[in-house]
Amino acid sequence: LIGRMHRKHVSKYLSTVSINLVPDYNGNSTLKLHAFIDDSTSSSTVVSNVRKNLDIQVMSVNDPPSVTVHNTDIPSVINVGQTIGITWITVDDIDISQNAGGTAYIDVIIECNDKSQGSFFTSITLLNHLQEAKLPVYVMDSGATSGRVHLQGVPSDLNALFNGGFVQFMAKMADVIEIYITVNDNGYYGHSSSGSAPVVLSDTATVALNAVASHHSA
Repeated sequence: LIGRMHRKHVSKYLSTVSINLVPDYNGNSTLKLHAFIDDSTSSSTVVSNVRKNLDIQVMSVNDPPSVTVHNTDIPSVINVGQTIGITWITVDDIDISQNAGGTAYIDVIIECNDKSQGSFFTSITLLNHLQEAKLPVYVMDSGATSGRVHLQGVPSDLNALFNGGFVQFMAKMADVIEIYITVNDNGYYGHSSSGSAPVVLSDTATVALNAVASHHSA
């Protein structure tokens, strides 16, 4: 921002200046002011410079995480006993993307409304993949006994697992099966807007899968 005016107007002019930061930005920012004062007259010249820096600390706020279901990628029909990869969800949290602080992970839980209808589980190759790819994702529940999957990690790593088909589902009966996806941020990213301690924020999505009995030829 550059302006030229008589010195008596400077303070009033600066009082109208505002700063608009990039959305969701947090961290340190510096406002730099450079005033060039020219007191030249016909008989003499007096020129001086004034430089001032104003450091601004932009505090983070706790934005909610999100889960997005890509409906066009969901199979219209699945067979009972068929294993499918859950490749059609994406999770995100702008606080982690912006390094808002705190322990950088979110929780994702995927489960059936009625666990007798189907089971979620992780691929048998998941642990080897995590080691080889050096992905810091924690498998809190693989679904082996519970039928639900619970993962912890940053959104980019979790999405890589979903895209790779490492989270899977198998229908146990022919029915319209409702599945729930829940993501929460544990309240570790920034402070709530009220200025009190961080609060846990979450997002949920529900997906209906149409499972049918498989038919085998004699």
